[in-house]
Amino acid sequence: FATDEAVLRDVPSGARLLFRSDALAAAQERIGAKGRQVEKDRERIIAEADAAGAADNKASRCFERLAAIRGDRSAEADAHVEEALAARSGEQQAYDARAANQKTARKELLARRSAWREEERRLRAAARSALERRENGEKKLRQQAERRRKKADAQADADAAAAHEELYAAEAQRQIGRHMAKQQAAATPKIQTMDEILRDIFAPGDAKALGRIFENEAVDIEAALQMTDRDFEDVNIWDPRDAARIRDLARRSKDAANAPPPAPTFVKPPKEVFIRARKAVRSAAQLKVPVGPIEEFLEIVRAEAPADDGAFDEARARMRANPTDNDASLEVPSDDEASGALGRRPERLDADALKKAFFAEFEGPVYAEFGVTEAQVREQQKLMRRSKKKAKGKGDDASVDAATKERRRKALAEHRKTFVAQRAEALAGTHGALQAANIIAQEEYGSRSFSVQEFKGLEDDVIVLVDFFGGAHGELEKGWRALLRAARAGKLATIDVSANRGLERDLKVLYTALTRPRSRLVVLEPGYGEQRGAAQDAEKFFLKSEVKGARTLAEPQKPTEGAILGRDRDADDDGTDDTVTADEWRSRGALNARIAAEKADDPLAGAEAATDRLKTARDCFAKADDQKLTKRCDASARCLQAIQDIRVHLDMTDRDKGHLRNAETLAANVVPLAVEAGAIDDALRVLDVLREGMDGDDAVVGAVVTAVEAVRDAALGAANAD
Repeated sequence: FATDEAVLRDVPSGARLLFRSDALAAAQERIGAKGRQVEKDRERIIAEADAAGAADNKASRCFERLAAIRGDRSAEADAHVEEALAARSGEQQAYDARAANQKTARKELLARRSAWREEERRLRAAARSALERRENGEKKLRQQAERRRKKADAQADADAAAAHEELYAAEAQRQIGRHMAKQQAAATPKIQTMDEILRDIFAPGDAKALGRIFENEAVDIEAALQMTDRDFEDVNIWDPRDAARIRDLARRSKDAANAPPPAPTFVKPPKEVFIRARKAVRSAAQLKVPVGPIEEFLEIVRAEAPADDGAFDEARARMRANPTDNDASLEVPSDDEASGALGRRPERLDADALKKAFFAEFEGPVYAEFGVTEAQVREQQKLMRRSKKKAKGKGDDASVDAATKERRRKALAEHRKTFVAQRAEALAGTHGALQAANIIAQEEYGSRSFSVQEFKGLEDDVIVLVDFFGGAHGELEKGWRALLRAARAGKLATIDVSANRGLERDLKVLYTALTRPRSRLVVLEPGYGEQRGAAQDAEKFFLKSEVKGARTLAEPQKPTEGAILGRDRDADDDGTDDTVTADEWRSRGALNARIAAEKADDPLAGAEAATDRLKTARDCFAKADDQKLTKRCDASARCLQAIQDIRVHLDMTDRDKGHLRNAETLAANVVPLAVEAGAIDDALRVLDVLREGMDGDDAVVGAVVTAVEAVRDAALGAANAD
């Protein structure tokens, strides 16, 4: 168990480093795009520093010329400074005199404005009092007019009510007469004609037809009384009941005609008679004569009132009681001509700045002659002073060489510092990613770094499990800490692992990591000092025993003195770790290529993961100087890209058949190159994707697949024979 990243210097160069998959993926994404940018830019930065050194030589000669000019014109510069300071002193005195005059004029102006405000306040108060008197008089006149109008309105209501009652009485008398006439008519017996009798008994059509028959037969009231049922049958009345009703109605009609008229009787009219009379007459509101508007009565009252001759300024009366400073400034403006314009206060002059500005007129052509800037000259002076101190009297040549080395070192350090800061900021959101990035950024470790899941099914002599416990966070961190503490206390039975699904998955990942090494496992928690995750609990679990004298699960490991850092093993500065043999680089490349092939066959893994692994494998083969395997990696990468492009074209074949031809062209271009380079499995993957998109009905593709498989079988046979 180790907590110092430096122990990686002591493990064998063939040891594999295993990380959490999410942390490693985030780190590889960052490192893959920009991880080696510092080393790639090394030559460019050195060239820029050397170019700056050439410019610095010009800056040195420019400084010597400037020093000579300053020595020759020193007295002239002093005279220029004294003259400028004297002129500025006169300007300051004139400014002070103008300021004093303006201060006196300001006091006088404030006094005039104060007097105006007092007078204006008095005038406004008088005008406001006059306005209040007029408004109060107007209010009284309106009240009188309203009283007169109310009185006239009450009189109009009374007149309308009297007229309404008079009309109602006449209408009620008329309605009572009509009612009495109806009552008298109802009491008088009804005398009917023969046609009316027939209409009372029969339907309208039948009554009309019988009426014509009765008229033709001269049947009247008297005749009907004498007719028998047989006689009625002669006139088409077959029902004896109808004949009886005709005789009965004829008898009643005859009795009514012979009866004397009834004597008139007075009956009290019902309530409805009076209701109809009231509805027939217009209401009092309709009969009311409207009263004129209030303005008419106001004019009458105003004409009777005495005239008001008080005149005042109404606009002033409606202003605010106290005039503002703005009002005073408008009414009593300042006299700028009398006080004079003050102008801007003269700035204080600095003798050094004046002298610098004096020399700038002569220095500008010198900077242009040497093609440098003032900042470059100052920077060169600082650098030369620092270089001379380091040279310790070795002469000018040694000073210049030391300055060049210092310039290069400073530029490279600044570039690396900026890059590391950007990387830390980009990976801050993923737990463990920064620790992983700091390790795999070194080529010595990056080419043999894998996630635990990637290394499943593989073994090696030495395995380093990096930041597994420290990279846990959230509920996973709580679960690990509780589990490790329970394990140390012998209370594992109290932990329900199934309640924490993340912890349950992590235990399987840990089991996979613990079973990968053949002889040695190093558990490295590089972020231990930052109190990250469950690192401290893991240390106690591995290195401390609850039973005194019992053996611990692991041994503590610390870095040995004098071990070589991975980034310091590049002795000839060619970007290659000189402590790793070609066979080891080839072994690393083969392992990365194998994992890339597994990711290419995994539909859940992204194409970028396989591509990144292929790039790492290619770098390893290149460091091993194996051109054949390097070429095969290039062919595999082209096949992966072709598979993505072919799938895009096949998805669009429903809209345009031309995309199918494009997919076939891509396969035709890349498959021969892959077979020639020995990437036969990748060529078969391309053909399988094309055949699946064509639903397997293309005989040409099938023939090509058969031919490629034959090449593969032949190669395997030759390898077995060897």
